[in-house]
Amino acid sequence: MVRILLIRHGFSISNKSGCFTGRLDVPLDEKGERQAELLAEYLIKNYSIDAIYSSDLIRVIDTVRPLALKLCKEINALEGLRETHIGRWQGKRISELAESEPELVKQMKEDPYNFKFPDGECENDVFLRVSRTLDSITRENDGHTVVVATHGGVIRSLLRQWMKVSPDRTDLIPLVNNASVSVIEYEKGIYTPKIIGFDGYLDGLSTAYDFK
Repeated sequence: MVRILLIRHGFSISNKSGCFTGRLDVPLDEKGERQAELLAEYLIKNYSIDAIYSSDLIRVIDTVRPLALKLCKEINALEGLRETHIGRWQGKRISELAESEPELVKQMKEDPYNFKFPDGECENDVFLRVSRTLDSITRENDGHTVVVATHGGVIRSLLRQWMKVSPDRTDLIPLVNNASVSVIEYEKGIYTPKIIGFDGYLDGLSTAYDFK
């Protein structure tokens, strides 16, 4: 069995500005940096961690950097753990997109499962990409506990598949906050969520899911 501590990155400057981030490489803001410190303290207190994996975007790397420094462990930064590629919508606010591309915004809201971002990915693309990366991680870590740090959109697509949520019931997919921990157990090809989106250690600094 492999225990995966699935982390969403801390609060970023794009979260603060309200823009779609996607694969734009933006840093954490001051709140996100403090979240990362509190996350490290919680994980060290509660888990024995064997390895740390991260999306190769800086907001995710910096979320697990305090943990890596305290444990003297390497951060394995992987492109396969990147956020959904949202193409030409990156860096834009939903309010301006609702004016410039109203039909596409409507499609996204009505059918997020099948929606393909302009010049980007759909949710199934994300799931297949990230699943290949996770399968590689689990093969290398049988019997271990590993941190896998990634993005809100990625975690949402994984949870939908793992929890077998129908495409027409997106309301059933839990939303995970910044710097939260979801505990996933992997055994014999099956990923089983045990805890989803816990962030009780953030000491009043919890920030909501916003798909960035």
